[in-house]
This record gives sequence, structure tokens and C-alpha cells, in this order.
Amino acid sequence: MVRDSAGGPSGWLLAATAVLALGVGLGSFALIDPNEPVYAQTGIEMLQRGDWLVPWFHGQPWFDKPVLFFALEGAFQAIFGRGALAARLPSALAALLLSWTLMRTGRRWFGGGAGAWAGFIFMTSLYAAVAGRAAITDMVFTASLLAGVLGLGEILARPKASWFPPAVALALATLTKGPVVFALLMLQALGYCLWTRSAAPLRRGRVWAAVLGGLVLAMPWYIYMASRFRENFLGEFLGRQNITRYLSPEHPEAGPLYFLIVLPLMFLPWTFFAARLRTPASPVPRGEFRPAAYLGTWVVVVVLFFSVSASKLVSYVLPAIPALALLLGAGLGRSSAAWRRGALAAGLVSAVLLASTALFVAPRLVCYYSAAARAHDLRDLGANEDLLIYKGGYPGTLYYSGRLGTALRGPEDLGAHITGARPFRLLVRVRHLREIAPYRSRLVEVPGPSGPWGPGLALFRFQP
Repeated sequence: MVRDSAGGPSGWLLAATAVLALGVGLGSFALIDPNEPVYAQTGIEMLQRGDWLVPWFHGQPWFDKPVLFFALEGAFQAIFGRGALAARLPSALAALLLSWTLMRTGRRWFGGGAGAWAGFIFMTSLYAAVAGRAAITDMVFTASLLAGVLGLGEILARPKASWFPPAVALALATLTKGPVVFALLMLQALGYCLWTRSAAPLRRGRVWAAVLGGLVLAMPWYIYMASRFRENFLGEFLGRQNITRYLSPEHPEAGPLYFLIVLPLMFLPWTFFAARLRTPASPVPRGEFRPAAYLGTWVVVVVLFFSVSASKLVSYVLPAIPALALLLGAGLGRSSAAWRRGALAAGLVSAVLLASTALFVAPRLVCYYSAAARAHDLRDLGANEDLLIYKGGYPGTLYYSGRLGTALRGPEDLGAHITGARPFRLLVRVRHLREIAPYRSRLVEVPGPSGPWGPGLALFRFQP
């Protein structure tokens, strides 16, 4: 391990940064469609049913993701009340725990202020802070997965380190996202052995105990779901949500270089400090743990694995950011005072911008991206009225008004409903109003809130 006397950010500065980057304005704006309200609603329905093993959405078992994050959503809303703050707290706390893990690991692996720098970098990197403020699975998954990966690294560094903590962390990751955990671990092990030209890591019994322990701890939930829902669970979750999604595009197709472009943007402002990622080479006996190679392998594995995937979302490579934060933290710990002063300024500016966006910008954009903007106008829907959502995208209507709308694919679907015999209300983005122009004379617009560029969501009534 490399020891260094250069200090990182002080404790009080790290605490202030955490408050700014992850805490300020956490509940100042409504849940953003289409994802946040779905996760929050699933937690609410689990709470209402008293069923903490099965995710439920709109009265149906939902097999999109495993159970852990939804259970956290239900538990936090039970404690702190229903709403955006409670729904986002699991992600914010996971980001804080991951930052602490990086500080601890960086201090052990690289010495000096590397750990403090790593925590500071992670909290203030763009997408890590965004995911830490969102009621979605990504940060809880990343925190538990990296705790497991770094725990395995501890076993390689100190052969007598306990295998149980990383086993628990890997189980939690598997109960948050799924079996992709073990595919990534296998590739990480092979990549690290190739990088270091040594198979010594594969001969560590505690490493295998941790991996198998994580599998054993997570397996009972999967067995329970498969026995309770049989082919529905196996076909939907394991089949469609994992294998099919990886092999065929579920989102707009992106090229193989997508994440090589996205990752530098996600890592801002720290991409500008990439020159500090390199750590001085030092002779290491073959078979000894090499932390920089271990972390570098992880970044490469995450990027390559999801670059091969047919479906690509920005969030898929979030697990690479903590490893980059550790590598950059090690580099800054050995850098000149000028580099460190620049890094402190960049991190603080980023934290202030994140807090300001949450307080002053995001609340003004709710009318564009949240069903909460029209919830008041939807709560008095009659039992005989349908709720239609033009081109979908607003499942938050269920969370905020108690109704889940029917998605319309295009003008022809709207025309079919107009010729029907049932009244309805139509929720439509303002940018789509031209598409429904032929039917506007049959609809009555309900005035609603406006954002800085006018109204974002239009609402219409129709009476046959």
C-alpha cells in the first residue's frame, strides 16, 4: 500500500459538502415521472398490504426489480410520511454510506488523504449526486454492490479479512437489481487476473465464501417468488427484465461507444482532473494485491459489459464512478497544492450548483415532468370517467391522484375514445398539442399551472 502525508478535505468540509450535494432541497419538488412515482407507489402498496416480500403496483405483483428498494420505499414513507422527501431518503442515505465506504477504503489502500478525496469526489460528481437525490434503485444498488466489490478487495489485500460483510453487501445488491451482480463479479475476477498475470485471487477461499455467501443469502427470496408466482415471475423477471433486456433493445438504440461518451459527462466536474487518475508505478510482487489495477479492472468491466448490452441507459455505468473516485482520490493525494486547491474549488462549486438546482430550478420544472402538477384537477375524476395520457409517461397519476391512466399511442387512439360513449380527461404534453389539433374542438381545456416557459402539461375534459 502507498502511504502519503498529503491531507484531503477536512471532516467539517466533507459534512458541509454532503449536506449541499445530497441534502438541500431533497424534498423541495414533486416526484418526477416516469420512474420515481412508480417506485414510491410500489412501496406504498406493499405497506398498505403488509406484504414486504412482493412488490405491488396498481394492485398487481410487479416483477420489474427485486424487492429491497421497494421495501425501503414503503418503510421510509411509513416513518416520514408519504411524499418526495421520504421516497428519496433511501437513495440519499445510500450515497452517504457509499461515500463513507470510499473514505475508509481509500485510506487503507492508498494512505494519506486519498479516502477523504474519494468521498468528496463521489458526492460532488454529477450523476452520483443526481442518483443520490432520486427515488430510483440505482444508488442503493451501487452502494451495496461496491461495498461487496471493495470488501472482496479487502480479502485480497488482507487474507484474514472477514468474508461475511461483503457477502451481505452482495446479497443486498442482488435483492436490489438482480443476478447481474454475479456476472459482473465473474468478469471482474477474470479481468483482474489477466491484468496482474496471476491466478492467486481465484485461490482465495474467503473470496469464494463471500461470493457464494451472497448468493445463498439472496436465494430464498427468489425461491419464494418462483414458488408463489411460478412461470410469471421466471418469465417476466428473469426472462424479460434481465436476459431479453440485455440481448434486445428496450430503449432507443445507442451505439457501442455510448458509455465512453456518457461516462465523462456523468463524472463532471472531475473529468477535467483526469490527468490525476494515474498513480505512480511501484514494484509489487506477483500475487500481491494491486488496488489501482483492481479498481481499473472494475471500471473497464462495467463499461464493456453494458456497452455490449442491446439496452442502454445512462444509469447502467453508475457503479464505475466510485472506482474512478478512488483512483482520482489517490492521484490528488499525491498532487501539488495547486491541484488540490483547484479540486476543492471544483467540488464546492459543484455542490453549490446541485443544491441551487434542487431549490430553485427543479421546483419550477415540475409542471413539465411530474403528474403532481395536475393532481388537483385529477382527484375529482368520476367513476365513469377514463383518464387518458397521450403517449404515456405519467404513471405518477396513480401516486398523486389515485388513478393510473391509459396510454394513447397516437391521434388515432384519441379519435377512437372520442367516438366512444365514455367521458374522459386527457393529459398531454404541450409539445404534442399539434398532433391532437383535429380533435381540439371536441375537448374542453382545464387551466393549469405554468412553468418558466409556459404550461408543461395540458389537461382536457371530454363529454360525449
